[in-house]
Amino acid sequence: FQSSASQYKAPRKIVTHEVTVDSTRRRLRKTSTMMCANPIVLLEHLNINIPDKTQGKTFYLDALGCAEDPRAESIMKRTQDAGGTMLDMIWANQGLQQIHLPIGEPEDPIQIFSCPRGTAYLICAFYRKYFAARTEEASDEGSHRIGKVFIGYHQALLFRETDDPLPKYDGHHIALYISNFNDSYTRVQKDGLNWNNPRFPHLTYETLELAVKHCEFRVLSITHPEKPSEILFTLEHEIRSLEHPSYSSIYGSNDSVTSE
Repeated sequence: FQSSASQYKAPRKIVTHEVTVDSTRRRLRKTSTMMCANPIVLLEHLNINIPDKTQGKTFYLDALGCAEDPRAESIMKRTQDAGGTMLDMIWANQGLQQIHLPIGEPEDPIQIFSCPRGTAYLICAFYRKYFAARTEEASDEGSHRIGKVFIGYHQALLFRETDDPLPKYDGHHIALYISNFNDSYTRVQKDGLNWNNPRFPHLTYETLELAVKHCEFRVLSITHPEKPSEILFTLEHEIRSLEHPSYSSIYGSNDSVTSE
């Protein structure tokens, strides 16, 4: 028999930490350093065209609880002043990630990351070749091959093979931050895969100097790794360096944004 006194254990001391902007930035710096082993660091935003602003706000802001980013208005004005075709736009924020929602752009039903049969492993090879990405290939319960492209610690792009016809590409895009910016641009440019989006005439990437100036470049086509003229999948990638103002603002007070 043991007395209740002998069984008693002092309560474990709970250590609490004040969550501040500075402490969050310190953790992010540490995480960013640890992620250097994976050159694709962060999926920053997804761009989806929507037909109506009121409905967009109701769904993304009210229903999903996203926060509206006021910087979208200045980006839209700068694009329009440069001759771009953008009509209106919402930026819906979820933590460090965003959903960019241009209003009234051409739109078809989106079926993102469903790819033709026999292409998943080639798509993985594309990301390894041009971005030195970590990838993995597997099959789901329906024997569909899946290509997985790892981003940072907790994100990934999934490409699932299908026999169904794919919808027409409607211009949606993703934005990625990478740590090997110059090397990736050089590989992409050598094979002629760098692309200028005509919606943003003030952002062009014909040379490394221009890409470095804008802290980004774009790729529209995922191609066969050994035959760059053979397109496997169409998905606009906005590839950003870690010097991009939107990434830098996580660690400092830089609130400027130069791209869309």
